[in-house]
Amino acid sequence: MNKLRLLSYLLLAGATGFIACTKNTLNLPQPAQTIEGVYKAQTTSTLFPIQGKTLQLIVKQVSADSVSVVVQAIVNEQAGDSLTYRSVFVNQEFSMDGCVAYRVYLTDQKVLDPQDQKGFEQLTMTCDEKNVFKYFYKPAGQQVFTVLKFKKL
Repeated sequence: MNKLRLLSYLLLAGATGFIACTKNTLNLPQPAQTIEGVYKAQTTSTLFPIQGKTLQLIVKQVSADSVSVVVQAIVNEQAGDSLTYRSVFVNQEFSMDGCVAYRVYLTDQKVLDPQDQKGFEQLTMTCDEKNVFKYFYKPAGQQVFTVLKFKKL
């Protein structure tokens, strides 16, 4: 009788464990697909290596977590000079309130240090402004940096 009771408890525990052990997955959007699009600069009166009446940021998906980035100057409604980054990683950052922010490092530098002599370029999309990239740019050898805002068209 005790063996039957023990066997019943073991079967009940096994069944409970099997049911409770289901796979719990979180489906996140692909970061590259989420940020893909064309963005227009909100201001162009800052120092930047390419000049134009307007600047566009073109982000295209290369893979699930990488994009190509083109910063394109527009002069007299014609494409002008551009900066191109063929394949860069899209980093997702999660906050406790469920917000997903995105950061794209265009150079090897991961931290903006005005004293550092290396160049720095980064795109950042936070939860503060929807569909807006901030483009941080610091040329090599300089201590000042530029921040441009691009809004998705």
